[in-house]
Amino acid sequence: MFLGGCLTCILDGMRFWQFAHFLFLGIEWMASPQKEDGYVPVATEIYEALCKIRIPGEARQVLDFIIRKTYGFHKKEDMIALSQFVLGTGLKKTNICRSLNKLSQMNLIVIKKDNGNTTKYRLNKDYDMWKPLSKKITLSKKIMPVIKKDNEPLSNRRHTIDTITIDNYTKDILPEYSLVKLSKKEYDKLVALMGEELVKDFIERVYLYCKSKGKTYRDYYATILNWYKKEKRTSTSQSPSPLNPDGSYVKKVTHRENSSSE
Repeated sequence: MFLGGCLTCILDGMRFWQFAHFLFLGIEWMASPQKEDGYVPVATEIYEALCKIRIPGEARQVLDFIIRKTYGFHKKEDMIALSQFVLGTGLKKTNICRSLNKLSQMNLIVIKKDNGNTTKYRLNKDYDMWKPLSKKITLSKKIMPVIKKDNEPLSNRRHTIDTITIDNYTKDILPEYSLVKLSKKEYDKLVALMGEELVKDFIERVYLYCKSKGKTYRDYYATILNWYKKEKRTSTSQSPSPLNPDGSYVKKVTHRENSSSE
């Protein structure tokens, strides 16, 4: 008895000095739980089964508290009030009730109500009866960016002449007439149709007309082609009627009109 009392005094003294160092010297007093101070005897087989089942966070807190209040006191079941759950888990009563219902649906716990006044809780040791929650569908990191890109809202911006990238071949062959934008393919098609000299003549005429009027065309290839076909249709066997800058033809003055004007 004497030795036991001395040992107790020594241990109490050590705890006092630990507390004193923490309080006055700022030395950290780390938690050091020991099995000798109490433990929850749970079969390894049950813990291994718990490791294999997915339980939501709050529901797992409530389940751990039930195990603590039953197996921790060497009992199979226990009457646990909601106030005890609140103190033991730090959760609100509504969250605790929701978690208890979830655990019951998963067959992890058994709830017994006696005469409607008391409620007893215990862990269902038959883990073969446990019902796991449905697995969440997780998408790989490679798929997620594609889905996010596909779900982006469509832009209200529409293409205009300035925003459409055009292969301006005219800039390479006739830099001074680069306003008349033609791609290499369009230029070759016009050359095959009317010859290179006539194509360059049309490019110059369209350029001068646009500069004098301060306007632009959406499709210069179609404009030149239209001018060419219109000129060809109205041309005579001697020489085609010249075009005005606006694309209209110069009206030929007949000999009768000349004489009447005189």
